[in-house]
Amino acid sequence: MNLSGSKFDDVNLRDTVFENIALTRSKVHNACLGDLCIEDANYTGMRIEGILVTELLRMYRESHAGKKAES
Repeated sequence: MNLSGSKFDDVNLRDTVFENIALTRSKVHNACLGDLCIEDANYTGMRIEGILVTELLRMYRESHAGKKAES
C-alpha cells in the first residue's frame, strides 16, 4: 500500500504493529510514544529533539561498555 504524502491527524494507533515500512523523511509531531518499541531499524539521519539517534546510541553504548566488563 502506498500512502506517500498522506497526513494523519488525531489518529489512535495504540497496539498497532508496523512491519516492513518506509518512514523516510516523515515527521512525527505532538505524539505519545510511551512504551514504543523500535527494533531492527535503519536510524540513519533520524533525529529526536534535533539529536541524531545514531549519536545517542553510540554514546549510550560507549558509556555502558565499561559497566558490562565490570560485571
